[in-house]
Amino acid sequence: MFFFFNNKFEKGKIYEVISVHHPALADAIGRRFIVTTVNSHGRSAWAHDAKPVRYRENRNGVRVTEYDPRCCSSLYWIDHVREVNPAVAEELLAHMGRSWN
Repeated sequence: MFFFFNNKFEKGKIYEVISVHHPALADAIGRRFIVTTVNSHGRSAWAHDAKPVRYRENRNGVRVTEYDPRCCSSLYWIDHVREVNPAVAEELLAHMGRSWN
């Protein structure tokens, strides 16, 4: 168990999964996500993957969105995650090319 000073999610911050409640979800360990909505008690939050939006050209030559991580949210609990180091988070956001706050 990890102990945090705040022990609550904050909207717009990047977190990383450090444990899961079932072995079938072991592939989620290490996954990074951005919090979009914090539930009222602060111990759980809805978030999406910290990945950039992917685009492609369709057959008419128009640029279209292939994958937008903001369209798929998951529920996370504070007991299973840790906050990503601010320096790493800034690097990740710079790689993604946008601000999520």
